[in-house]
Amino acid sequence: MRQRTALILGGAGFIGMALTERLKHEGAWVCAVDIREPPFAKSCADQFRLCDLRREWDARSIALTPDASTFDEVYQLACDMGGAGYIFTGAHDADVMANNVLINTNVARVFSQTGCGRLLYTSSSCVYDDRMGSSEFRATHKAPIVEADAYRATPSNGYGWEKLFSEQLYQASARNYGLNVCITRFSTIYGPGSAFDGGREKAVAAICRKVIAAPHGGEIEVWGDGNQVRPLVYIDDVLDAITALVRCGDFNGPVNVATRELTTCNEIARKAIARSNKSLMIKNVPGPLGKQVLDMSTDLAEKHLGWRATTPFDTGIHRTFEWIAQQFGRVRAV
Repeated sequence: MRQRTALILGGAGFIGMALTERLKHEGAWVCAVDIREPPFAKSCADQFRLCDLRREWDARSIALTPDASTFDEVYQLACDMGGAGYIFTGAHDADVMANNVLINTNVARVFSQTGCGRLLYTSSSCVYDDRMGSSEFRATHKAPIVEADAYRATPSNGYGWEKLFSEQLYQASARNYGLNVCITRFSTIYGPGSAFDGGREKAVAAICRKVIAAPHGGEIEVWGDGNQVRPLVYIDDVLDAITALVRCGDFNGPVNVATRELTTCNEIARKAIARSNKSLMIKNVPGPLGKQVLDMSTDLAEKHLGWRATTPFDTGIHRTFEWIAQQFGRVRAV
């Protein structure tokens, strides 16, 4: 029986590194590609290649599979992105949009020409309008956000506009060239291995870092009133969802990857403080917020993939907090 082959674009990132480990554990032959080396650990991929996906490239020039002319699974995770401090300020919109359109144009072109077993494009909850999280919207629309709501075509920021455009690009490539593509829309993902400093980190990792760095008796800052609501999905659950979608033969999405367990930013802070055994105060300060409430339906994922997030936030934040604390320990040791 031939060994399954997989290509992970964005293989040095948080999800890419975790996915590489998952696929290797399953016995697949994996090539990971990124513009940078992995920041925290060496990739366990069979091949790791440095490549700027914004420039024209050929799949066969990036990776030589052991006994196959095309990849069974291609995971397109590569993008210019970050947390609220990077995406929601608007200061990086031009670069984010240009970089990601170039990446996805090249990926769609290459695999429309060379073919592959199945290609996953990872989109974002940013395709949904910020107004969908407002109190006025929720007063009249009680149901969570469903996938079709994106086609009101009012994404929340430049990153969201690019994601929606790229979804359309991949779907057009499927219609015009037969590209076998499927699409997810991620909510906020967290877990060990995520960025926790440098300006691109997301809420869970950023708050854990602040708590770890704060002196006993001090305070940590949380942007806004802290009541922003997020469906926080643990990395292991995300891997379950995306591998299920790639291997699903009769459903292409777009599909939300989210959780029905909703958590506020202040709750993240309180749980991180409890893990630290410190006495700390939460100070709410002005900052970029995104949607006040992000509540995404997972009905399609449950119906077509048999998937739902199963990791409780208490479990996930414990693992994440401990991992970030270990990284701080390594830095101090150096």
